[in-house]
Amino acid sequence: MPSTSATAILLQTLGDSAATWLDARPWGVAYSGGQDSAVLLWALSRIAGAGRLQALHVDHGWRSTEERERESQIVQAWCQTLGVNLWQFPPPSAARATEQAARIHRYRCFREFLSLHPQSPVFLAHHADDQAETILMRILKGRSWQGLGGISMHRGPFIRPMLGLPQSLLAEVAREQAIPFHEDSTNADDGPTRNFLRLRVFPLLRERFPRVRESLGDLALAWKQLAPSSLPDPAWRFFRDGAECSASTWDQWGPLVRQAQLLAVAARVRESPSLSRRFLETVSTEGRTSAAGNGWRWRRVGRVVRWEAIAASGVLEYFVKATPGVVYDLGSYRFSWTADTPPGSPSSVLRVPSVDPALPWVWRSPVSGMSLSSTEGPWDRKARHRRLGALEPDRCALVIQNDQVIAVVDPSAGRIRWFDSRREKLNNTGIFVTLVTRSDYER
Repeated sequence: MPSTSATAILLQTLGDSAATWLDARPWGVAYSGGQDSAVLLWALSRIAGAGRLQALHVDHGWRSTEERERESQIVQAWCQTLGVNLWQFPPPSAARATEQAARIHRYRCFREFLSLHPQSPVFLAHHADDQAETILMRILKGRSWQGLGGISMHRGPFIRPMLGLPQSLLAEVAREQAIPFHEDSTNADDGPTRNFLRLRVFPLLRERFPRVRESLGDLALAWKQLAPSSLPDPAWRFFRDGAECSASTWDQWGPLVRQAQLLAVAARVRESPSLSRRFLETVSTEGRTSAAGNGWRWRRVGRVVRWEAIAASGVLEYFVKATPGVVYDLGSYRFSWTADTPPGSPSSVLRVPSVDPALPWVWRSPVSGMSLSSTEGPWDRKARHRRLGALEPDRCALVIQNDQVIAVVDPSAGRIRWFDSRREKLNNTGIFVTLVTRSDYER
């Protein structure tokens, strides 16, 4: 069909973004079967030719077999019509209906394509509405400063050429060019956070603030200009596993600059370092002399600040019938306890509520498949996940008394994940635990 104004805008925008990739072959195109990715696939076939494209369709395994088959039929038919080669990735062996699990599986499939075509790009169909939803979601969830820039238009091999275009324009192109697509039934579920914002929050915001999408997009652009540099400062002196700078330079930086510099150094030393927001904020706090976690250690040594990767400590499975005053070495950390507040640094002492110090109790690691219960009764899968999260022995210790879980402790962060509030109200008891995180360098 002839180009209309919406189609012309789309083709011009994609043509400008794709120009730098004309020497690469093939191009991967993430194609879910939905409207946005179907429009992207059609437009790129017009710009670069269908023979250059490889459509990447991922089955997340969430929905009914009937719906997934209908979607697959539409995907196959549209690729055949365009003359585009189709890759179809099966669902994971244990499909979980969460946004994070779906994203992990999706990008794992994209990486499989890239492993065979390391110089190729993968085009994604994110648009301006997705950008606005992402920024608002990160603000409301209290995400770190890193997320305020929103979705990146270009990150490594992943390209999002439609990020500046509204979804309404893509819908108009789909109508004008008679592009077939499948409407995912889960899009109507307002349970997931992004769907809740899209279906319930943004319609209300647009009534009062018609330019809410543009305003959030402008915020992202402004933040990208104001955000701390992602490159290491020249003040750092690098060595094999990290870097050091003068303490006076560190003290001059604000908390956000410190976090950005820690990330920049870590990225130089290790590929794709995994550093949590909580840990970065802890390290960047005024007055600290040392902190360790996420496989990294920060120390103030005299007039120097050192930031280095540390070897992972062995994590032991443990079952300790805890005796007051005895220090237990559990590999990645040590702990001891008393019934009264012990002397020492408050940062290393944690009050564990609900525990009766007069009765025997156990400090133990979680084991996959073990049955757990508290005064509220046996824990089902949802209760286990809410209280334990991922079963990581170095991030999760169980305090057990009379065969019931009294509290769940995160030894690395030195915090209580969960405790039996009902027992606390009845007995008002507790113990004081001293936790000392250790690395292999300190063992």
